[in-house]
Amino acid sequence: METISFRPLARADFPLVSRWLAAPHVARWWQRPADLASIEQAYGPSIDRTDPTEMFIIEADQTPIGLIKRYRLADYPDWQRAVNVLDAAGIDYLIGEVDLTGKGLGSRTIRYFTAAALERYPELEAVVAAPQQETWLPGRHWRMPDTSASGGPTRLRRSRRRRTQLRLHSEAVAGFARASCEL
Repeated sequence: METISFRPLARADFPLVSRWLAAPHVARWWQRPADLASIEQAYGPSIDRTDPTEMFIIEADQTPIGLIKRYRLADYPDWQRAVNVLDAAGIDYLIGEVDLTGKGLGSRTIRYFTAAALERYPELEAVVAAPQQETWLPGRHWRMPDTSASGGPTRLRRSRRRRTQLRLHSEAVAGFARASCEL
């Protein structure tokens, strides 16, 4: 089983991010320009810390496989109102390598990153993700694997926290779906 880790996004990663954003399986959902100038405009402020969103490269066994970000919902009031959750962090991610999709890496990434986000923002009670409804398949993509026996995210939880929580939100034409998972 691959070891999942995160490292801060750097400008040297922009060509890789460009390739991922241009990949059909990512472009379908992210719908962002994949040219280097657009990536600089979108992600440069986070690297320079003039934007409160923190960006990371997802690595599996130290090999870059995707991009993930975290932020306080309160830093984006319009989005906080849209998801209607207070005292929460938001995350968004992509697995850029198509041959690594559908293998549970996204679920593991979310589980680890949710715990890490709550460590980073100890005053917050939840982490919110907003997957596209078409990608939200209960029982498959969002099932959180039990890694407590393997020393996974349980060691990241603070012992005083009542529970670590991930709330998944999906807004689409067909409606709004919400699920909470206790980790």
